Amino acid sequence: MKTIKLASLLFMVALLVTACHAGQPIRIVSYNVENLFHPTVDSVNRDTSFTPEGPMQWTFTRYQDKLHNLAKVIASIGEWEQAPLVGLVEVESRQCLQDLCSAHLSNFNYEILHYDSPDLRGIDCALLYQPEKLKLIESHPIVIHTDSDYRPTRDVLYAKMLPKRTKDTLHIMVCHLPSQLGGEIAARNRQKAFNQLQGFVDSILSVQPDANILMMGDMNYDPQDNLKSMTNLMVPMQGNNNGTYNWKGNWNFLDQFYVSDNMKQKVEPFVYKPDWLLEDDIETLTQRPVRCYFGKRYQNGYSDHLPVYLDWKL
Repeated sequence: MKTIKLASLLFMVALLVTACHAGQPIRIVSYNVENLFHPTVDSVNRDTSFTPEGPMQWTFTRYQDKLHNLAKVIASIGEWEQAPLVGLVEVESRQCLQDLCSAHLSNFNYEILHYDSPDLRGIDCALLYQPEKLKLIESHPIVIHTDSDYRPTRDVLYAKMLPKRTKDTLHIMVCHLPSQLGGEIAARNRQKAFNQLQGFVDSILSVQPDANILMMGDMNYDPQDNLKSMTNLMVPMQGNNNGTYNWKGNWNFLDQFYVSDNMKQKVEPFVYKPDWLLEDDIETLTQRPVRCYFGKRYQNGYSDHLPVYLDWKL
């Protein structure tokens, strides 16, 4: 009789755990990590600023501190359950991602998606995902074509995934669009990038009108700007707070989510802004993210951007 009661109890507990897990949303993180460079000189990109001998005096000790700080942010965003999907911007190489995952996030069991971009500084987009929660179907870079008189920009990372708790395929794009440096030319190239991505989204929706499509990353413009964004078929999602990036006391929402119409009632966006990620700016009387460098002054911080995350309710 005791055996039967114990078996029944264990069965009920298992059902309860399964029900709770099934009801939990998938947390998706997007984070511009501000110059995650490896200290050695990259023979391809020939970057020398973030090296021990370079102007930023980027030593292996500082590099390890940076990895530790970023891992703290990623782990904290997940709260009680690890975030299964993390998009990263401003990453130099796959080696940086391997160091981050193997030494500082080893318990998260992340797989890495990364492609080298033509960006002159050698920074790329990347995606970390947990294969036990998300099955990778395909991935590839989307080359962003800019004007001939503008420097090459970062590729967009595309991935098609299937969450193992549902049959709803998810199309993901991790973006770092052309910089604001360059004025009108840069703005024109950001618009060209959006137009190109809109065409990519159209091609997905033409085959699957109810597709789940998520575009995230550093768009390098605030939604309040007069840039025509992907409003035709994608819904912008920003989150709480007054921005993710502080420039001379002014907050901007450079880091954004865009979702297809099918997802807009199932997602809720947030800006991750614990007190330890912010510091007081005495000159502007505002707060700003605790960045790794302020100019060339090393601060042992995190990033000049705040991370954003999205809870997708399946």
